[in-house]
Amino acid sequence: MNKIPHLRFGNLNCCSIRNKLEEVMIMVAEQDLDVLCVTESWLFPQDDAISREVNEFGYELLNVARGRRGGGVALIYRSGLRVKRVKSRAVATSFECLEATIEGPGVDLVRVSVIYRPPNPSKRELFLEEFEEFLCAFSSKPGHLLMTGDFNVHVEHQNSDYTQSFLKVLLDHDWSQLVTAPTHIHGGILDLVLTSGSNETPLVSELEVVEAPEVPDHFLVSFMVHCGTANKERKFKTITGRNMKNLSTDAVFDRILQSNLADSKLPSTLEECIDLYEVTLSKILDELAPIEEKKISLGQKPAWFTEECFIVLRKRRKAERRYRKVLKKKKKKK
Repeated sequence: MNKIPHLRFGNLNCCSIRNKLEEVMIMVAEQDLDVLCVTESWLFPQDDAISREVNEFGYELLNVARGRRGGGVALIYRSGLRVKRVKSRAVATSFECLEATIEGPGVDLVRVSVIYRPPNPSKRELFLEEFEEFLCAFSSKPGHLLMTGDFNVHVEHQNSDYTQSFLKVLLDHDWSQLVTAPTHIHGGILDLVLTSGSNETPLVSELEVVEAPEVPDHFLVSFMVHCGTANKERKFKTITGRNMKNLSTDAVFDRILQSNLADSKLPSTLEECIDLYEVTLSKILDELAPIEEKKISLGQKPAWFTEECFIVLRKRRKAERRYRKVLKKKKKKK
């Protein structure tokens, strides 16, 4: 484990890690990677044999399988790091995603999303819509924000309308794409590293593209992520609330039957009945789901991204969808 506050990341499209795991893990050790972001893992939902083999090298595996042949995204990370998967509320059908938080000794929270977009031309417009919605939500979350993976967007084709549309989405949300060298044997820049402008200092350095043994098509993108807590004061706030998730309706019903609300002799006036109702239910709630205090870390939202910006962004997406539908209708008429 590195004692200095940074982590060495790698991003690689393995095109099935199953048949080349040993070679990939040797590469991870030689590159001294703390975290390897894997696209096209081709793993199963519960791949215990692969996990055990990864463990033998001193690493852990976090895997999100496609559920059928191909695809899949994963994190291979050094044992000792605290890695937790975050389930996104947004449901995307045009790309696969693994979002996770990473912490460790001397390391502040890193929030990483590993993205794989299959090269499906029919879903290109859908990808721009879904990715922008995902990026919008991701940008407001706490931690050092990082996104990497195989986007199958040729960012080297600056004159392409699709590339320009993708880069505009990044620009609109104050994100930067850092990879400038080809990541594919045929010369395309497909495997990207994206960072948010909300980071107080440059998050990534020492980025390089190197050959990956036994991987036929893609190169390894290696980079350093600076994520130390030194001299950085984190802000917290205390919130209060009830844990209603574990509240049993049967238990509430039983308490009501045992209370004065079940008595046949209720107060004669409406106001007295309402008071009895409120007092009784408050006591039941305090017993079954008492008010608790919780200390939470305040996330860093981009200063420019106000509520007004969010409303305007939603209106723009709605107008774009309407515009595309009109274009499709016109093309069908022709």
